[in-house]
Amino acid sequence: MEESIQTLCGWIDRHLDQPLTLDLLASRCGYSPYHFSVLFHQRCGISVKSYVTHRRMQQAARHLMESDQRILDIAMEAGYSSQAAFSRAFWRWSGMTPGEYRRHGGAPETTLEYRQMHSRLRQSYPVRTLHVVSGECMREEFVGQGMHHDQSVVVAMNEAMCWGETDPRIFSDAFVAVRARQLRSTEEEYRRKVIASLKPLLREEFAILVLWFGEDLFCQMNLLTLLGWLDQQHCTADLLLCTALERQKKSVAEWTGIDESGYAQAYCQLLCEHRMPQGTLPRAMEQAARLQLSYRKPDSPLMRFLREHQHDPQVIPQALSRFVQLGLGDLQIQWLLEEIRQETGLESLCLSDSGR
Repeated sequence: MEESIQTLCGWIDRHLDQPLTLDLLASRCGYSPYHFSVLFHQRCGISVKSYVTHRRMQQAARHLMESDQRILDIAMEAGYSSQAAFSRAFWRWSGMTPGEYRRHGGAPETTLEYRQMHSRLRQSYPVRTLHVVSGECMREEFVGQGMHHDQSVVVAMNEAMCWGETDPRIFSDAFVAVRARQLRSTEEEYRRKVIASLKPLLREEFAILVLWFGEDLFCQMNLLTLLGWLDQQHCTADLLLCTALERQKKSVAEWTGIDESGYAQAYCQLLCEHRMPQGTLPRAMEQAARLQLSYRKPDSPLMRFLREHQHDPQVIPQALSRFVQLGLGDLQIQWLLEEIRQETGLESLCLSDSGR
């Protein structure tokens, strides 16, 4: 039954604009409507009707925010025969009417502890799920709170894709060779730290993938790389993004569905060709893309700050706290300082030679 539920939930999400009767859904799993209702509620903790309504409301909320569709058209796509019926259902779901939700830019943003958000996801998606988190520290946090088990697999993206060159074929042997050099590591060490950590993602199939990443440059470039790989692999899983607030060990209290198509091209254009991707990117990723193309330029705020304070013993912690939107680690700041000091030394040597 678990496999049937897992498959059905994905099918429901792809057919939210169609009539989803109990008889139809039960027949897809090979059960009578009564037996199916009992089993679904036992497994998911909610009724079939509540699950379908919740998923339709989530989709409608995205359309309200991301399109200029008429509310009536959104209501029809959500399976409602009138705007009034849809508005009542949407108010019960969000506490706001569809018009208010659109005018206010969505529901007021609240945050949840990682474990609370994880529990919400389990209630909405009662299937085996892969959670890809931003780095080993977050993975250890999830594991320590009991969020890693047979039905909830947690892996870490231990990369720094905002640093250095890369290869168009994500996670290929050529990619590993390039990235190991850029991160001053060996291929063997890179495979152990990065590739082995992602083994369930690379080797297994999941109906739901949840990506937990922040909105800073560091996280967004890692997220872009993952989405690019999923696009290259023609992923069929449902993708959800949870915006992580790592310093607070919390998440924004609503997830976002993602379509990975187009991200392979965006990855190549930005990280391989070093130019702004064509097409539309999510707001946070577009801002991060602009930072990616500028933060290492000599006249960037970060590079000016490092040149001016390169001899200050506290320059690394100061840079980390001053440029939080970059999300860089102390290692990347150290490497930038080494480059600056090397350039400064060469300049001094040139001036000395010219004065002889």
